[in-house]
Amino acid sequence: MSKSTKRKPQPQEPFVVKGKLNPVVLSSLGQGDVTQWLEQHLLGLDHRAPIDVRYGEDPDEIITTTVRALGVADPVVQSITSAVLDLLDRARKLAGESKQPSYVDSLLHICQTMSLPHVAEFFLEELAAAAQEPDSFLSKWGLATANEVLFAAIEQVPGYRNTQAAEYWRMMLRTGAYATFALEALSNSVDDQLTLLPEWWSHCAAEERTLELRTIVQSVMAEFGVDEGRKRLQGMGGSWPRELREATDRLWLSATGVHAFRDRPVVSRESLSCAIFQAGQQTKYLLKRP
Repeated sequence: MSKSTKRKPQPQEPFVVKGKLNPVVLSSLGQGDVTQWLEQHLLGLDHRAPIDVRYGEDPDEIITTTVRALGVADPVVQSITSAVLDLLDRARKLAGESKQPSYVDSLLHICQTMSLPHVAEFFLEELAAAAQEPDSFLSKWGLATANEVLFAAIEQVPGYRNTQAAEYWRMMLRTGAYATFALEALSNSVDDQLTLLPEWWSHCAAEERTLELRTIVQSVMAEFGVDEGRKRLQGMGGSWPRELREATDRLWLSATGVHAFRDRPVVSRESLSCAIFQAGQQTKYLLKRP
C-alpha cells in the first residue's frame, strides 16, 4: 500500500470535555465498565479523569457536574446512576461483613447532592432499617457512615415527597438520636418545620436543641423578615411547650433585639429598681402631707 493511500489513525475522543464526562465515550462503554470506572475514580485511581488535588477537587465533583449538565433522563446519566446503585449495594454487603470500602464517603456525597434515579429503593430500605432496628443499622454502618446514609436519604426519599418514607421518618422523629434528621426530611418549608417543632423538641437530644433551633430561627428571619417572622412565631407558637417558647424567644431577642412572644418593651433591672425607689419616695411624700 502506498503512503498516499495509508489510513491515518483516528484521534481518540477525550474522556473529559470542559470539566464534564464525555457522553460519547461513556455511551460506548458497557454497564460493568461504567461501574468499574466509577469505583476507580472515587478511589482516586482513575487516569482518564484524574482528580486535581492542587485545587482540592472532590472525587464526586465531575459526576455531579455531568449529571446536572445532561439531566437525569439522559441515557449516560442513567448508566452512571446504575453504577452508583451497584456500588451502594456492594458497600452495604461489605458493611454487613464489618468491612467498609474507602469510596463510600464520596459515593454517599453524590447521593446527598442531588436526587438520582434508581437509588430511592436502596435508601428506603436503609431508612426502614434505621427506623425499625436502629441498633442493627448503627452496628452495620458505624456512627459516622450511618449519619451519612441518613443525610443521603433526606435527599433521595424525603418524607414530604414519599408517603412510605414519611412513615419511617415520623418514627425517627420520636427517636432522640435521629429526630433532627427526621425534622429535616419531613419539612419542605419553614412552616413545616415550625409545625413539627414541638414534637421534635420533645424527643431531640438535649445537646442538639439550641444549635438546630438557632438554625430554624435564622431560617424564619431569612424567609419572612423580622416583623412577619415574629408574627409567624406568635401565630404558630401559642401551643408550644413553655421551654420551647422561652428558648425561641431568647434566640429571637439575641438576633433581632426584640422578643418573639412579648409585646411589652424590655425593662432593665436597673430601670425597674429606679422606678420602685421613686415610687417609694413619692408615697412617703404623699403620706407626710397634711
